[in-house]
Amino acid sequence: MLGVYENAYALPNVRTLRHGCIFMEQARSVLQKIHAWRLRS
Repeated sequence: MLGVYENAYALPNVRTLRHGCIFMEQARSVLQKIHAWRLRS
C-alpha cells in the first residue's frame, strides 16, 4: 500500500522531495554550528 502511494506521487514530487532534502541538510548543518558554538562558549 505504501509502495503504491509513493509510486503514485513520486514523479510530480521529485522536485519537492529534492528541495526538502536540501532543506534538511541545511538545517542539520545549522544545528551542528549552533551545537559547536554552545560547546565553545
